Amino acid sequence: AKGREQAEGLCQRLQQELEKEKKVAGSADPAVTAMLRPGIVLTSPLGRAVQTAVISLGPILAQAEDPRARELTVLASAKEKQNFGGLDTHCTKVGKVLLESVFEELKVLYSGEEKTSIAETFGQLSFDLEEVQDRWWPEGQLESNQQLQVRLEEFMQQLIYASHESIVVFGHSLFFQQVMRKYLSDEFRQKQPQLAMDLSYGKLSNCSVVRLELDPWRSLEKGPFVQAELVLGSQCTSEGAGMLNCCAAGPEAQASLRNSENLEITPEDSKLELKNYESAEVLPGNDQAAAEAGAPEEPDKGQSEKGTK
Repeated sequence: AKGREQAEGLCQRLQQELEKEKKVAGSADPAVTAMLRPGIVLTSPLGRAVQTAVISLGPILAQAEDPRARELTVLASAKEKQNFGGLDTHCTKVGKVLLESVFEELKVLYSGEEKTSIAETFGQLSFDLEEVQDRWWPEGQLESNQQLQVRLEEFMQQLIYASHESIVVFGHSLFFQQVMRKYLSDEFRQKQPQLAMDLSYGKLSNCSVVRLELDPWRSLEKGPFVQAELVLGSQCTSEGAGMLNCCAAGPEAQASLRNSENLEITPEDSKLELKNYESAEVLPGNDQAAAEAGAPEEPDKGQSEKGTK
């Protein structure tokens, strides 16, 4: 029930910002405005991430008049790092079966309550399950370092070439640590060394939100994320080797986590905010043509500024 309370708390904070914006345009926190009207919402296929998306952002999405603005896209590349010790990093459900499982778990989470809007909210949302129609999880109990690197690159390509101004991503602490450890720029690390260290090696508290700015013209080697900011009262604990502390991974998994450091792609000028089932990601940036993850097209430098992913 604690996870539910945390997700509901995030929903309340977002609703408060939405009410400010409705009363006086521009009065909401500019750092989270894009989250209130996301162009697209992406979520890990793992049940707890989808549940958090539905509970925390679902009520806001359900208010949209355009049915397309009420859709959540299940993104296989945003799943948690799979390891030996973390049973909640494993899932073998596909398509509608995966979605039905999430709904059943939500009903159990809200069982015993005479009045609940969660079923109604779920019914008002739609889900793009294209990426999880077939097997989307790796072989075996442990995701190798090479597999993780490939998946991180695919994830970044999907963000870079998304044709939306604002993108919200619901994911997981280990995964987001890897994203920020690899892609925060040296300039940001020099400007805010403690925050950069916390985001790269610490652990985001449950239902925390990080807003990142992405420069698509920088290579991955140079670090395309040029700015990061904790928003909505979010916290990140300084745990040193935080990736090793936030799940029960065995020695082989730990070695794999320590050594996954190298990736490359070419991104574009945008801003990113992350949410994890524990926290979320939103990436604002410039509009750009969509491209297949395996064969990205070069972004158009003349595009206007994007929203959050």
